[in-house]
Amino acid sequence: MKNLFLRSATFCLAALSFCPARAAFDPATVPAEAKWILHIDFNALRESPVGKELIAIAEKNAVIPNSANIQIDVKKVIATLGSATAYGTTFSKNHNEIDGTLVLQGTDDLRKIAEGLAAQFSVSNPEIVSDVKDLPFSAYSIKGEVTVAFPPEPIILVSRSKPQLLKALELYRGKGPSSARGPSSLKNLIPKTKTLLVLAASEVPNTDGLFPEDAPQARILKMASSASVTIGNDEKLTTASVQLVATDEEMSDKLLRIVQGLTAMLSLAQSDDKQITDFLRSLKVERKGKVIVLNLSFPSEGLVSMIRGIEQSEQHNRANNGDSPTPPKKPISVVQGKIVGTWTADQETGETAVAPGSLLYHTIENVSLKNGTTIILNGRRDGGENARIDNIEITPSAGGQPLRFEAENMRLHRYRVEKSPAASGGKLIMLDNRQTGSASFEFPGVDGSYMLKIRYVDENDGKAVFTVSTQDPEPTTTDDEAEPEAPAAPEAPTRPAAK
Repeated sequence: MKNLFLRSATFCLAALSFCPARAAFDPATVPAEAKWILHIDFNALRESPVGKELIAIAEKNAVIPNSANIQIDVKKVIATLGSATAYGTTFSKNHNEIDGTLVLQGTDDLRKIAEGLAAQFSVSNPEIVSDVKDLPFSAYSIKGEVTVAFPPEPIILVSRSKPQLLKALELYRGKGPSSARGPSSLKNLIPKTKTLLVLAASEVPNTDGLFPEDAPQARILKMASSASVTIGNDEKLTTASVQLVATDEEMSDKLLRIVQGLTAMLSLAQSDDKQITDFLRSLKVERKGKVIVLNLSFPSEGLVSMIRGIEQSEQHNRANNGDSPTPPKKPISVVQGKIVGTWTADQETGETAVAPGSLLYHTIENVSLKNGTTIILNGRRDGGENARIDNIEITPSAGGQPLRFEAENMRLHRYRVEKSPAASGGKLIMLDNRQTGSASFEFPGVDGSYMLKIRYVDENDGKAVFTVSTQDPEPTTTDDEAEPEAPAAPEAPTRPAAK
């Protein structure tokens, strides 16, 4: 739940009617042709018991890069946010294909902080942030891809498209067809309530590329024409509602049975925590024509206790893994053994996901290996890149057949296995919500000089760092001792297919 809030609060932003105290979501600021909307009312969140707890966790764990030696008080920045709403007409797994606009509203300090940071970075890091001259108000371009604009109104606009920025400003000024004034496919999914904390509504996107065609998620999405999720606060209760609008009556029957089955299984789930059990049993399902509605109403204080329990459990897990309660601030973790190679995934592959085009090779020549040498593949996350590794091929420097070791068969630390049709064997590894991790195994071959060829993933949404290190086995002390067993290795290495 914590990760969901942090990601939503960072990513999903845009437009509301501004009010110093508090403003409900205003569909008049969203264009009629919008196919998806995501809105967060930070003012309302700060007033609700659950929101107070989530924001406290976000403030405690938030880390803002400090590449220009600019000191940022995270708590004060969060306090300046009033509301945020994002909308657009295209939804895609590839973020480069997503169109949309973001409108942020908050205190006067929010605009001052944001514009001040943009101006400072345009001077200290002009290759990242630059001035935009062809708009009728102050604006800055980030890497030539995203424009952040500061019109005279008390809002901040963000978009990949300058025409979209101008259109958003016109809507804010009450001009043009909006979801409130014109026909809109999402209008009926927006509740008329003043207690709305979070809203997400969307026409069901084209599922091509999002999930395998025969995956359950793809089949369920194809049954619905639109969907929404809302979270609100009503006195001492936190309420949530999920709506699925079926494509026809037959599909609504199927969706109803699927959702009822899922909620029934959840309500029967066994847990030692009575609050969790009561929470699961509070789920209610009903059908209104072609609309399937899943409702939840639960005491806010009970949710606060559950959130605190989850956070304490995560802190305990981090402590057991040798992590500090807050994300690491050092850019590079300590690497065990002798470093034999390091590189950055900074190629322009044109991909933002695991695909044939994003799977690259890095070669390290003349690496001395002994039988039993531990080979350690280290990864460090950056941006949206999770330092994914597919495999490593080891070939004698003098020539010969390479041996391939699949990453998913290695000993993993802070890595997890991920399925991918583009990977060899259909699997690879990625960091499991940690900043750094490693995968290791013992070399089973004879002593000698070898070439290492690592297959890794390089996307365009970050610059992950990889390091390869080795640790030679401890030498035996006497010849009289029993010869030790051969070091354990991952599952039997495979010889790459002939090309």
